[in-house]
Amino acid sequence: MHTDARKSHCSPPFNQAEKIILFILRFVGISACFAGFAVFLPHAWMNSAHDWLGLGTLPEAPIVSYLTRSLSLLYFIFALFTLGIAGNLRQYKPLVGIWGQAAGIAGIVLFGIDWHAGMPYAWTFTEGPPGIIIGATIYTLHHRIGPSIQEPASFRETRPSRETLPGE
Repeated sequence: MHTDARKSHCSPPFNQAEKIILFILRFVGISACFAGFAVFLPHAWMNSAHDWLGLGTLPEAPIVSYLTRSLSLLYFIFALFTLGIAGNLRQYKPLVGIWGQAAGIAGIVLFGIDWHAGMPYAWTFTEGPPGIIIGATIYTLHHRIGPSIQEPASFRETRPSRETLPGE
């Protein structure tokens, strides 16, 4: 009997839309965590990666060091927020919708930036378009996220209505 009472307070199992959202948020969050390492990379390693990507030599100007490291830090912070949202999907349902919109808009803007900057096609088409698709998917599916906790029927029946609250 005690077990049945506890079960009524638990959230129902994840539906298919929630499972897809969780997979995407966890994948993006874990992937973006790797950006945290780049904050501490020596310039020579960043230069090697830059050259390997076909972008030539990475300038040694202070602004380049600042931008590469601060952008990596921002990606890492984004990863932590993404994983935090995935940690309690139903509670953060409104943020999931905002996350989807932001990812879609960022995908569009990054595609434009990459194209205008003359980035290699492989870079341009693997940064912006996936962001657009992921953002649209998350935003579309977030409407199907269930409630955070099921209210037990006994709670709904005993909860005072606005008319019965004292002092009003």
